[in-house]
Amino acid sequence: MYAQHVNGLVYLTCMKRSNEHRTHVYAFVVNPSMHKIFKLPDPYTDVKDFTRIRYLFGFDQSRDEHKILMIRDSSLRSMEIMIFSMSSYSWRKIHAEPPLGFTSITWDGLWLNFYHNVCVNSVIHIMLAVSFDILAFDLRTEKFSIITTPQGVLPEDYDDTKQNDPYIIKLNGCIGVVCYDSVAENHEMYIWILQDYENRVWVKETITFPEEWITLLYPLSFPVDSVNMDEIIFIPSNFSGNVISVPVYNKKTRCFKSLQFASGNQFSLSRTLQFRYIRCYVESMVPL
Repeated sequence: MYAQHVNGLVYLTCMKRSNEHRTHVYAFVVNPSMHKIFKLPDPYTDVKDFTRIRYLFGFDQSRDEHKILMIRDSSLRSMEIMIFSMSSYSWRKIHAEPPLGFTSITWDGLWLNFYHNVCVNSVIHIMLAVSFDILAFDLRTEKFSIITTPQGVLPEDYDDTKQNDPYIIKLNGCIGVVCYDSVAENHEMYIWILQDYENRVWVKETITFPEEWITLLYPLSFPVDSVNMDEIIFIPSNFSGNVISVPVYNKKTRCFKSLQFASGNQFSLSRTLQFRYIRCYVESMVPL
């Protein structure tokens, strides 16, 4: 299962492989505040051999509506792109040209980094697995573009078996790229923030871990979201009884704090339990 959240709504997808070549994807939009859930209808297609499909959740500020971008390809290398509007509750096929220099190899990077995407300022951003550049899709213009990441994004000791790939997050209305580069040895982690979107100006933020925090956080914990203008949420890696400790880093004070959450009797924690998604959620009364 995979989850995304934008402007008060949560988007869930789960996959079921029907045979060796086809995977059926079920998609849902949830409003936790109103306890409502909506199942997306399957997008229509004349092609019967689509082998890969990806849904991406976003919010179009110009139209004040949530949208789902769907990209799928077939064994014949044909690509289909559609958009689902949460206002009209319907799918619409679009013809969006890929960016210059975009090849079939580059498209393959789209499928490998399945979880690495965020929507910022009406633009869906996807980190590509091969080049580690960012594919951007503007929900307003319905056009693709490429954002080149800075050289320091890829760790010097990069190895795909070490799970130290850079990945994309949303920070204070900007996109950021988290770099794992000898975190345990240096007690530091780097986040490259695209501070000036139009001119593609990246700023490097260095997070320094106290020695005792390294043993608590590494290697399971990593930044996933921002609480406000200054605080960054990390995924917790330690549980004590039914208490979840969520690390939060303050950019202004450059210090960590820990937020404690009790899971309650209906949801007991265990050593085998792993949290994949912890986000800062703002309530919404958007109907489904």
